Amino acid sequence: MSIRTLISLIWFLLQIVPHAGAQSRVVDSVVTVTKVPLKYITSTKVKITTYTDRVTTKTIKTLTKLAKWEAKIKTLLEKASPATAAQLFADGSISFASMLAAAKAGQVSIAGYQAKYDAYQDQLTTQLNFVAAQQATLDKKFIQPISAAKTAINHLDSVEQVSAVMQQQIKARKQALVQAALQHLGKSKYLSKINKEAYYYAATLKNYKALFQEPGKFEATALAIIDKIPAFKQFFKQHSMLTNLFGNAANNGTGAVTANLAGLQTRAGVNQLIQGRIAAGGPNAAAQVSQNMQAAQAQLQQLKNEIFKNGGNGDVGELPDFKPNEQKSKTLKQRLVFGSNVQFGKPSRAANSQANIALSLGYKLNNNSEIGIGAAYQLGYGSIQRLRLRHEGIGLRSYIDLKLKKGFLISGGYELNYGNQFTSIRNLQQTAGWQQAGLLGIGKKLPIKNKFVKGTQFKLFYDMLHNQHAVPTQPFVFRVGYEF
Repeated sequence: MSIRTLISLIWFLLQIVPHAGAQSRVVDSVVTVTKVPLKYITSTKVKITTYTDRVTTKTIKTLTKLAKWEAKIKTLLEKASPATAAQLFADGSISFASMLAAAKAGQVSIAGYQAKYDAYQDQLTTQLNFVAAQQATLDKKFIQPISAAKTAINHLDSVEQVSAVMQQQIKARKQALVQAALQHLGKSKYLSKINKEAYYYAATLKNYKALFQEPGKFEATALAIIDKIPAFKQFFKQHSMLTNLFGNAANNGTGAVTANLAGLQTRAGVNQLIQGRIAAGGPNAAAQVSQNMQAAQAQLQQLKNEIFKNGGNGDVGELPDFKPNEQKSKTLKQRLVFGSNVQFGKPSRAANSQANIALSLGYKLNNNSEIGIGAAYQLGYGSIQRLRLRHEGIGLRSYIDLKLKKGFLISGGYELNYGNQFTSIRNLQQTAGWQQAGLLGIGKKLPIKNKFVKGTQFKLFYDMLHNQHAVPTQPFVFRVGYEF
């Protein structure tokens, strides 16, 4: 083989090896992406749509209430100070009514608004875009769900921008109403309602955001797969929102992305500046700085604790002038409490040993009170020596719990219990077999939890109606309850 032929062969190999490696990486990324479950794409789309609908619905409901109370203030101001009313409600001014009309028509201006960086949403969007980039080689069943998910998350971006602008406008309008109306109306109940509704609007959106950012089962599985793909890491560097935040990113030819960071201080430069300032302060300067930093952090934490203790949501400048009900910013599912309780004993002289098993559904009125309903089933089991399983009765219940300090609570309830044996539904239609119970007692919540049980509690009741039964029952009732 001649020297020229050998050189030509080496040159040819150098040309095809990089392309072969790139082709291998593409094939590996496609093969790995096919392992992503289709349920991840469909469930993500549903998750995005649910969050979007919640934000949109809450915005419309809030503005509807605010516009109604704003109209009441306008009527009062027109009587107390027509000039102030004319100024506040002049044509072209931003009011709750105009905001509501713009929101319903989808014509909210977001010009000049700079969206905040959201790491979770950036990760989710880039993942969907990465999977979409491979759709030419994926099964056809992926194409429509991927397109729908991308459309949903693009719509979510605009909805979030609209809600952020609305929060700013609501805050500004509320301040304008308060400053003008207080001079002529004093502490109006409508101003108080507007203040509370604006607070709960921001708190509710914050809760919706937290729920949206909780990864589901299929999302966690897909994340574990996609994050292990080397091609995705490179894709994220080139196409993520984080990259775009630092100016126009450009590929430098090596696959790395460089951004225009001119004028920004580096961490090393900042550290050098700090060390220079400390050194100029003398030998004890470092210790003094450390001591002052610890004191400042302690004071900051104390301030945060006071904010949350008084119902604040942690946003500076948004401390409410009332004690908020944290449950009002929760979804219905978050306010529901599923529970059960068990009670053993002999409720009457004529009955066998029984196990009273009940299921309950509660609703949190606020952090310290809960109401609910329930149903119970009484299973007769005879004795240990002679087991005899029989239907000994059923019951319908209602209850209210009021929390005290250190896990103690006051509990009360009204119940209807059918304490006779029955073999069919017809037996339950006998009104004579039903007995009333009026319970009042105390309880204690214990930190006994596992992956199925969220909490455990013991309750001791006194039945104020036990002597009114045809066959008197026990005056005291002890129950063990569990929350799921």
